[in-house]
Amino acid sequence: DRLMAGGRTFGIRPGGYRALDSLRMEKGYCYYGTDLTLLDNPLEAGLGFCVRFDKGNFNGRDALMAAKAAGIKRRLRTLLVGDEEYLTIYGGEAVYADGAIVGRLRSCAYGFTVGRNIAYSYLPVGLGPGTRVEVDVFGRRVPAEVSTDALLKREQLVGHDAKHVAS
Repeated sequence: DRLMAGGRTFGIRPGGYRALDSLRMEKGYCYYGTDLTLLDNPLEAGLGFCVRFDKGNFNGRDALMAAKAAGIKRRLRTLLVGDEEYLTIYGGEAVYADGAIVGRLRSCAYGFTVGRNIAYSYLPVGLGPGTRVEVDVFGRRVPAEVSTDALLKREQLVGHDAKHVAS
């Protein structure tokens, strides 16, 4: 209680795992093991800028060079799911475009800064920001929109002043 009382003058509030997950997703940060696995590649995940093809040989270099030459077929995208209402989504839910399943959710969290449900999914490259899709949430199709990868930029304020970012 004393710690919380002392921190109150500085605006310090308690935060936990869900808050950290929310913040990382609002910033567009991926989580290894969920958003990035051994079955995914950094080009599809939007992390091609991290790959130094000119630095010499490394494990997987030939496969990545082949994928780059062929052109990627899917891309890890950020989705804004539903409206401002909190939804119970866990990951693995189907993503639909034009009535067909085009992907499955990976990470999911409620974005407390932007006031929206956020999810990541690998989708066909043609489904870019602004594309309307649907997510199956417990048997109900919920509208979703493909958004930019990072909902919040470094220079943006947090809290009420940042809510416009997700609209």
